[in-house]
Amino acid sequence: MNCSWENKIECCVETAEQTLDPCTDYIYGTNISLAKNNCAEKGGVRSRDVRGHYRCACKTGYHGHLCEQQTDHCISMPCKNGASCTSSGPYFSCKCKPGYRGDYCEESYITCDQGAVCHNDGTCKPTDDGYVCDCKPNYAGTHCEKQHEHCETVTCLPHGECFNLTDLGTFKCYCQSDYTGRLCNSRIAKTTATPGETAPQEVDQNFLIIMAVCAGLICLTVAAFVYMRMKQKRIGIESQYCSSRAEVSTRSTKRTNSATGYSKATSAWAYIKSRAGKKRSASQQSSRTYEYSNVTRR
Repeated sequence: MNCSWENKIECCVETAEQTLDPCTDYIYGTNISLAKNNCAEKGGVRSRDVRGHYRCACKTGYHGHLCEQQTDHCISMPCKNGASCTSSGPYFSCKCKPGYRGDYCEESYITCDQGAVCHNDGTCKPTDDGYVCDCKPNYAGTHCEKQHEHCETVTCLPHGECFNLTDLGTFKCYCQSDYTGRLCNSRIAKTTATPGETAPQEVDQNFLIIMAVCAGLICLTVAAFVYMRMKQKRIGIESQYCSSRAEVSTRSTKRTNSATGYSKATSAWAYIKSRAGKKRSASQQSSRTYEYSNVTRR
């Protein structure tokens, strides 16, 4: 058998282990010598196979003895639903037909105009590859079909309990008495008062109570003052009214008494004059009688 370098394909015998035979410079079963040819032109790396022969280890997207052939990823038809496939080096892409989307065009969809449904008052918004549902607070999912439970992802433990506020789209943690904060994770500092002193919390409470009592007393004082002023004003008005009436009554009485006195004086004077007249008449009568008696005697 001629084992010339030009006919290595015939004399290279498969071995079970690596050897130093010159045939191992050739790719097994070929007359391609990697000692003379570079397989790194397409990113390959020269290595040895299990038999000890050289070979090219190609990067993704290339194959062949010298990594000279570009791999066609579209041969396996990875794109679905009639999409067109384009292979480029180690990558490929699918161009979907209308109504489909996804890396492999595997997902069908409808547009908002075609009647896409968003549940629970969600709003349908068109996009380049279909639509999205803009969900109301407290709802999630492709079609807003899932009610979002905040307490499933939020914890108030171990110092509180979580409650979903569905109508508000949020949650609230109800904390233990000595904890506070949105997630009940802040402990309320306890202060210890020395004998004869009052804890700040108690001082604050007492201060608030004193202020409330003082405010109440001030309000009562002002109300009493206003009431007394109004009462005094009313009494003054009534006093003036009574004084005016008394003065009017006094004047009337004086007038009446004056008139009555005049009447009485007139009557008395008339009586006196009448008595005086009667006396004169009697005296004159007596004088006349005396004169008549004297005349008779003579």
